[in-house]
Amino acid sequence: VASSLVAGIACKIVLDRDTRPSLSVSSADQAIHATLLVGDVLQSIAFYRDVLGFRVAFTMDAFHNVVRGDVQAGAVLGMLRFGKATLTLRTARSLSQDLPGCFVPGQCAAASGLITLLGMDPDEVSCRLPAESILKGPSVSYNGLRELHFRDPDSYIICVSATAYSASQAHAHALAEAR
Repeated sequence: VASSLVAGIACKIVLDRDTRPSLSVSSADQAIHATLLVGDVLQSIAFYRDVLGFRVAFTMDAFHNVVRGDVQAGAVLGMLRFGKATLTLRTARSLSQDLPGCFVPGQCAAASGLITLLGMDPDEVSCRLPAESILKGPSVSYNGLRELHFRDPDSYIICVSATAYSASQAHAHALAEAR
């Protein structure tokens, strides 16, 4: 079971016995679900699983064959879970096959944006990253979170963060660092 946002309605993706995903909608399951376009689904799954601790919910090949809880050769889409959060990794080609016309000719489908993953220890994650991928941190931000910013294999900017201080302690810490 994994959550997703489809046409503004929170949905739960249920993998039934024939391994085909089906949807069940519930307002109690409202959440945002991100899909990242990646160059190599298997490489990206390995990164999110091995470095950040995500679990594989399922992978799907170009013929929509689904394998639950594992990685399959030839995967063009993978859904991962971290706690209640879900993340889909998918090739741009597979998206354009499912949604013809989704890319404007000449439009760059390159990675952009920032994804923040709350509740991960930035210091532990930084030990598992190549130094050249780290952009900033681990350090305490103005908001009291200890944060680490880095690029994943497809150049998306990822921030992992955990509470470092209370709000008043964070403000005092930020003022002290500014001096």
